[in-house]
Amino acid sequence: MQRGQWKGIGLVALALAGSARAAGSPGQAQGPDPLLLKPGPPLAGGVLSERVLEELRRPLLEGPLDSTRPLAHEELAPSAPEAQLEEPRPARTDLNPSVLATPPRRPDVRPQAAGVAAAETLAIHLTMLAWNRWVGEASWGNISGRSVWRNVTSSWVLDDDQYWINQLGHPYQGTLAYSTARSAGLSFWWSSLYPFAESTLWELTGETEPPSLNDQVTTVVSGVVIGEVLQRISDALGARQGAGERLAAVALNPVGAVNSQIFARNPIPPPPARALFVAGVLTGDADGAGWASRGALPVGYAGVDLVYGIPGDPRFRLSRPFDHFVLQAGWGALGAPDATLRARGLVVGAQGELGRDARGVWGLFLSFDFDTPGDYRVSTSALGLGASGRLDLGPELALDGTAIASAVLMGAAGAIERPPPPEEGRDYRLGPGEQALLELELLWRRVRAGVTLRQLFLYGLDQGAGTELRIDAGARAVFQLVGSHGVGVEAVRLLRRSEDRGAGPETESGSTVRVYYAYDMR
Repeated sequence: MQRGQWKGIGLVALALAGSARAAGSPGQAQGPDPLLLKPGPPLAGGVLSERVLEELRRPLLEGPLDSTRPLAHEELAPSAPEAQLEEPRPARTDLNPSVLATPPRRPDVRPQAAGVAAAETLAIHLTMLAWNRWVGEASWGNISGRSVWRNVTSSWVLDDDQYWINQLGHPYQGTLAYSTARSAGLSFWWSSLYPFAESTLWELTGETEPPSLNDQVTTVVSGVVIGEVLQRISDALGARQGAGERLAAVALNPVGAVNSQIFARNPIPPPPARALFVAGVLTGDADGAGWASRGALPVGYAGVDLVYGIPGDPRFRLSRPFDHFVLQAGWGALGAPDATLRARGLVVGAQGELGRDARGVWGLFLSFDFDTPGDYRVSTSALGLGASGRLDLGPELALDGTAIASAVLMGAAGAIERPPPPEEGRDYRLGPGEQALLELELLWRRVRAGVTLRQLFLYGLDQGAGTELRIDAGARAVFQLVGSHGVGVEAVRLLRRSEDRGAGPETESGSTVRVYYAYDMR
């Protein structure tokens, strides 16, 4: 007997069993039907449409069952009117795949999505070119065929742009390029090619100045990190029903909002997460941290601390890049803003448990940091090896910890000179280096208290030749008072040691203190 005929006999037996059970005595409990086909509704009461019966008889009469064509929805619908009133039941997954209308696996790259993302990236590129040339009237925006050829044939350099342009403007540009591809449905890895291509195109055709190596590295790394973080957050917000959440999703990821109207992309379901929103005041000592111009008067401060994919949560499952990431952002209302934007995500790694009380993740972390406390400035694009997890110490006591050692692919560090130097040029160092992070936080009932230690060592290149050492040691405590509402206090001690080539080292230190209202959302 041929293989298709065996399939037909098996399906007939399943259908007859369903009909026999549906015709059983009224006093017997009725279980689920043995034959449930997707995507149509269940075959209630053993009633089969004529199309299904035809497919079941064909192996016995004509030969093997044609398994290349899935059955249409209307062919699977029950013919009895009363069957339409039954609630849908979960589909069976142990049936022959040849008769299940399962959708094919979507490839990582869809030509239509990739093309639309490329067109959007090019449109953003051209818009910025036009703005710089005709609205901003930037001298370096007067590009021509000669300037493009000169950039293509010249060596790459470290540019002299202002700190905020290099370390925040270019990252936003990279984020837009990444978001065009990611929100169109491309995978993490394919989407990462877009900020690389866009940055290369910009350095060669967007300015009359020589192509910048530091811009290329920073734009790509920060574009991937911030772009993926915003994509995940906007997915989580967009899945909510509130108008406020959806409006926030559009504000965080405007390109994604446009592409959501073009492509039917399924949002990535969020894993267990925890967010801490704070609003309060910050101050610092007048001697060391750049507060001399206004003394130690407190100023307004607001921030957010988000852990997406809590490593110690038993419900968390690691399956994609950035299923676990940490975002820290803050803004202090100073003339030179006290701004913080730190993001890191696990790109390649694994989950593990150590007994029943310890669990976490480890692997390669990609990170972008931007911090300007007082007059100090530091920003890095880094790749490092580390781990993050939780140790349960008791029924209501746990210890969270993170340790990461990274290679800084490109970093910027320095301090604002007061008064600023009269000559043009860069007043901060650019170059590679290394950095390390250690975080420990104790969770006990309604209290969170922890310490953080950050270290950075940067090798300045070009006109910023020399070294930059930065150490931040901080402590924080948050007390939940009523529900998710609480108060918190945080203190950070800063140490900076810089050394120019041919000169002796200089050491500075200072402190920053924050007191705030805290809203803990899980």
